[in-house]
Amino acid sequence: MYGAGTQPNATGSMGADNLEVRSSAAPLELSEEHASVNCSARPGRHALRSLFPSSPDDTLCSRQRSEQLESGNVLASADCPQMGYPTELARDDNANLPEPKMAGGGSQVYGATSLLHDRLYEIPLANSPSSHRGPSTLTTESMRAQLISNAALRRQEELTLKFFPSVAETIDFDGVPADLAMHLLELHWNRQHLSYLLTYRPAIMDSLMTNGPYINKLLLNAIYMQSSLYSDRAPLSLGREEENSKGLVYYKRFKELLPQYIDTPTIPTVVALLTCGACLVPYGQQSAGCALSGMAYQMVIDLGCHLESSPPDGSHQTLTSILIEQEMKKRIYWGAYVSDKFQSLFLGRPPAMHEAAGNVTCNYLDSFEEMEAWTPYCDPAFPIFGTTVPVYHGRPSHAISTFKALLQLCKIAARITDAFYAVNSATSSDKSLLQTRQDILTQLKQWDQDLSAWLRFDPNTDATPPPHQMTLQ
Repeated sequence: MYGAGTQPNATGSMGADNLEVRSSAAPLELSEEHASVNCSARPGRHALRSLFPSSPDDTLCSRQRSEQLESGNVLASADCPQMGYPTELARDDNANLPEPKMAGGGSQVYGATSLLHDRLYEIPLANSPSSHRGPSTLTTESMRAQLISNAALRRQEELTLKFFPSVAETIDFDGVPADLAMHLLELHWNRQHLSYLLTYRPAIMDSLMTNGPYINKLLLNAIYMQSSLYSDRAPLSLGREEENSKGLVYYKRFKELLPQYIDTPTIPTVVALLTCGACLVPYGQQSAGCALSGMAYQMVIDLGCHLESSPPDGSHQTLTSILIEQEMKKRIYWGAYVSDKFQSLFLGRPPAMHEAAGNVTCNYLDSFEEMEAWTPYCDPAFPIFGTTVPVYHGRPSHAISTFKALLQLCKIAARITDAFYAVNSATSSDKSLLQTRQDILTQLKQWDQDLSAWLRFDPNTDATPPPHQMTLQ
């Protein structure tokens, strides 16, 4: 997805038999049912969660979330923070300030100079919509343990989709057959997700199975489009055979859905825009890709992803939900930052996101994927026979440490762009440019020294690393 130089290699035919994408549940064509912003309620989604242990927080919030989905009110909930923002009354001394509201009723978060900052809290720069005021009794390790345990439980739930196809058939994949949809999702988690960690797997897959708030049809089609570039299956086509057309059927659907989501910034919508925007570069649609990415960068600000969240109160009844939202916002911010730097370097455009605009740390609390075993994804539709293909032995993905190293490289790249390729760089003195060059070389040497041993690659002795680690070599 994000590798700007990636070129889609269409496989299979795209003839008249593939004019439409259909499943027994619903067609891909835009219909009145598909026009709703939220996925329709699916039979059996409550029964799915009952197969696994869950905390009281999950049960309470899932029940409230389901009631809101059925009533159509999914943007404001005081008791379930991942569905909206707190609804405490504003302070009297701020009574004359304008209300920072989105179209759906949720609060927006801006910078210190804006009159539209969230005035429900003391500090304008606090990323407060998902935080709870008051001193926190949580330690970093306790928050980390909550998120890692939640990720492990959610991963176990995913097994039902693999071993019980009847469960997957009850999920609304926006008209895409369940087998194909699961294939494209598996490709996503195995490949491009690990490069930038933009999509938070526990929350997205849980929402997919329980009709939750962190997935929508816009994001589904963005992932379909991205993964189709790496799929060996015959592509679903638009009825015409054109170069680089593989996956564009999902982009067509994406554009049909976009007007329904653009007015109300949400976490899945901003992830969908970033994903699709980066995907369009290999298709040769750079202008469209940059336009979608630009909208996503603005939504990042609207959602307050650029501001560090304070730890929630350990006694809050929806603690896990708050931690999940905070983790997602942090990953969205840095994933957008890295994506912006790669597009800027590849396309020669000025960077849109600057490190000084936010105060978010790159301290990801959910480290479940750091030591998770990684093996290449093998499509069950194309089993490998014989011994001509060498066996790839699994190894830890080291996804967190890989991304942190990549992020540091992007920060150095941003400094190079600002110093030597900005419009006003021609007015800098030779002495200043030489000094900046020396400072950057020092930064690069320090980066190399700090690189973890498991991220170094010696082609003479080491096995081939996963694709997301190859970007560091």
